[in-house]
Amino acid sequence: MDLRLRRSSPPPPHGTRCHRMDRISALPDDMLLHILAHLGCARSAVQSSLLSRRWRRLCMGLTNLSFRGLPPTTMEAAFRCFAASSPQVSTLDIYVSSRHTATSANSLMRAAMRLSPRRLLFTIQESSMGYMDIELPCFQSTSSIEIDTGRLGLKPLRDGEFTALESLTIAGRIIDLRSLLNRCPRLRVLSISHMDMNLHQTTLPPASVFTALEKLSLYGKIVDLGPLLNGCKRLRELSVTQGDTRLLHIALPPSGEFPVLEKLSLSGNIADLGTLLNKCPRLRVVGVTFRGMALSSIEAGLTILEDAASLGLMLSLLGVIPVGSSCRFSQGNSSSCL
Repeated sequence: MDLRLRRSSPPPPHGTRCHRMDRISALPDDMLLHILAHLGCARSAVQSSLLSRRWRRLCMGLTNLSFRGLPPTTMEAAFRCFAASSPQVSTLDIYVSSRHTATSANSLMRAAMRLSPRRLLFTIQESSMGYMDIELPCFQSTSSIEIDTGRLGLKPLRDGEFTALESLTIAGRIIDLRSLLNRCPRLRVLSISHMDMNLHQTTLPPASVFTALEKLSLYGKIVDLGPLLNGCKRLRELSVTQGDTRLLHIALPPSGEFPVLEKLSLSGNIADLGTLLNKCPRLRVVGVTFRGMALSSIEAGLTILEDAASLGLMLSLLGVIPVGSSCRFSQGNSSSCL
């Protein structure tokens, strides 16, 4: 954004000192903060603070911060300034490029924790960082966390509970997932993606602490899915993409049904589809991708979906990937066959 300062035209009153104010500085603080917030990067906002002391004060009042293309040491120094002078940060968006080390990324993560943002986005371009794990400290005041470590390991530190966390999105190789999820008692939205599906598996913990979970999305090689679903009494949306050809079986909870499930998306070698649909009394929308299944099983699944659609169920997605197809998967439910 090009903000050009233009001088006001009226001459000063006779006998007074010439004091001209540019038109932007004449704007009220709220409007100037709005301008700074839409610069899109903390670096640009901080550069604007060179204009005057007033702009420096306004810069420190920003609550949505985005740091991209900066050395970790520079970002840490900025965090200290904002922590000392600003109200609580609403959103902290950090992008660490591949030219920096995992050690620097870990130091930056700890500095971000001390800033206590309500929402944290942390992305690492890991191509030259080696195989060192990225450590996740406890963000006690953060309600939403989105972390993408690529193929680097994400290792939660055992230093407390994420007492305010309601939404957690992780893309990467997760170490000790059980320990992390068992320390998130208020979690309502959970999304887990394993980018390197051929090497790692997602083992899910017992669900005794997930009574508040409403939306669950899983992508990768999933094992032990049943124990998690058994405790999800409030689950409204479920999306599962199985990363291999083993049977994708959605185990029913002890009650025998998912009483409030409204939206279901499945991709893989799906087992017992008809039984599952019959046990979701409030289901409204379903998306299905049959993958790695025999033709007879696919035909049976299509018949089940046709019957369900005739009863009012909305089909949001239908995909068929026959056995033997070479498919390249992207994060989410989309795929392409070669």
